[in-house]
Amino acid sequence: MSLLERQHLPEDRNVKPDVPAEEPGQVSQAQDKAAEPDLRSGRRASHGEHALTPGDFARAIALMETVSQTEQDIAHTLRVMAETDGSEAAARRLRLAEDAVKGAQEAAEHAERLHRQADRWARHADETALSRSLRHAGKVLADLARTEKDIAGTLTSLASLSRPDQAAQLRQLAEEASAGAQRADDRARSLHDLAVSLARKSSHSSRST
Repeated sequence: MSLLERQHLPEDRNVKPDVPAEEPGQVSQAQDKAAEPDLRSGRRASHGEHALTPGDFARAIALMETVSQTEQDIAHTLRVMAETDGSEAAARRLRLAEDAVKGAQEAAEHAERLHRQADRWARHADETALSRSLRHAGKVLADLARTEKDIAGTLTSLASLSRPDQAAQLRQLAEEASAGAQRADDRARSLHDLAVSLARKSSHSSRST
């Protein structure tokens, strides 16, 4: 039985209305409970369970906003009915309208919390992706450094077996390869350190949420 139908029940005291499944203001509480498993699953993602996606947040936010609007509509309807009815039921309708207003506010606040959590989740996801990219780039640069060192060693060996004019050119190339290896090593370490720093920051942010 809907809320509006309950307002028109006969006054006969022997007629007992059906127990309402939800009163105004309780709609948002029920929906909050429905949304909680999704929010908890985001915190469990690091343990290999289902991770939240932007779509999950968008649907939860839309749900809370719809609940808030519905509660507001119920409150408005109850107030209009109370103004046009001088019976004792008018007072009860006004109380129900107040409950609906509170429920609308709670749903709106929950939607705002979801917005903030979605923003934090997006930043966390970006930082995680960047950390992975930095680690990969660091490995590529480390491989490049090893290759440059191998090239420098080979050129140095060739220089020792070559004519003086060729040997000078080969040694210069070997020095350039060694310098390139050092630069690649330095950049690889810098990227690795930055990736570790981002990973720690991301892990700390996840625990704090």
